[in-house]
Amino acid sequence: MSDLGRLLQAHREGHALEREFHLDPLVHAHELDRIWRRSWLFAGLSIEARAPGQFFSIELADDSILISRGEDGALHAVHNTCRHRGMRLCESASGHARRWVCPYHQWSYALDGRLLGAGGMERELDPESHGLVRAPVVEAGGLVYVWAGLGAPDSFTQAQAALAGALAPQGLRDARIAHRADYRVAANWKLVWENNRECWHCHVGHPQYVRANFDSVPDTVRNRELARARAAEHALALGVLADQRVGERQQTDRHSEPGLYRFPTPGRWWSANRTPLVAGFVTESLDGAPVAPLMGDYRSHDVGTLRV
Repeated sequence: MSDLGRLLQAHREGHALEREFHLDPLVHAHELDRIWRRSWLFAGLSIEARAPGQFFSIELADDSILISRGEDGALHAVHNTCRHRGMRLCESASGHARRWVCPYHQWSYALDGRLLGAGGMERELDPESHGLVRAPVVEAGGLVYVWAGLGAPDSFTQAQAALAGALAPQGLRDARIAHRADYRVAANWKLVWENNRECWHCHVGHPQYVRANFDSVPDTVRNRELARARAAEHALALGVLADQRVGERQQTDRHSEPGLYRFPTPGRWWSANRTPLVAGFVTESLDGAPVAPLMGDYRSHDVGTLRV
């Protein structure tokens, strides 16, 4: 039995994972192969590759993927590795490019990965057999998802329809990135995920968040009634958009009860839900007041929070 098999067999259901699950490099490598490279990953925003030639990149362990907009408006994703000697093609995290050119032997590729030139080779190469390795890429409501693995990807059809419907009022396609903050956390990814899925730490760590949300209140009859009432108020505010945004009405899960929303939705690998804010709060600011103009198609600040 492998070390991972022994760890899994010894694990007690309902208890925290043993330290090896967070520190063993072999476990981490197994997770990269079995989880991260076999999942659709959120890569960025459509506006990061808005114009032809505009690109951005995503890093996953030792994988690097370039995502760009073609002249035809289609989105392309290719692994950032030359097919000749494995040289990294592009070191920039984002920018504009007309083609990908290897800095080592000058092999050149179209943005969609087609081999354009391989100068200096002793014999002519078949372009179809030596193009860059492509990665499936999909847009949904202004968000970009990529499949980093080499196997056939899971279907994105249902998720694309639901996410696009839920995100439609947000106006992400017409937005701009004003600020970006990246956090490098000194912890295994599972600890970050676990922290996101519980709110036991919220009262100490996020008191402002607790004031605005029903996520950490006791599941009492009174709190259920308050949550349902606020969800109804949000739905009323969204009524202006109802006829225009049938997709959201049909595809967004309603969360109108105390406690964290279950993610992912049972039976699906994705979720899109609108969650109510407590009375007196239309944003998660310190006093619940608006902090910026409305985005997209919204006509009211009091619509709760959309979580995807």
